[in-house]
Amino acid sequence: MCKAKGEFTFHRAGHGLFYSGVITAENAAKKFNFVYDCGTMPKRREKFDFDAQIDAYKESIDNKLDMLVISHFHEDHVNGLEKLLKGGVTPKVVIMPY
Repeated sequence: MCKAKGEFTFHRAGHGLFYSGVITAENAAKKFNFVYDCGTMPKRREKFDFDAQIDAYKESIDNKLDMLVISHFHEDHVNGLEKLLKGGVTPKVVIMPY
């Protein structure tokens, strides 16, 4: 049986959601990085320095994103996706509502 370790973060978004995680299998160098939603209300973007949080996250994963999950298409859950996906971040899998 393989043991795994997970680290999960709710990034500061105010009204919205930007949740990320990394799962690492024991004795494995490979990490599985995922994002679940990436957005905030436009008026909160500056207050929470949302763009800087996205940049810091991208740097922490070295632009390697294994999975992006979009729960629904409300602005406060998706308006950070353009920034997240700009500059070389291409998720291997995208899960979104039909």
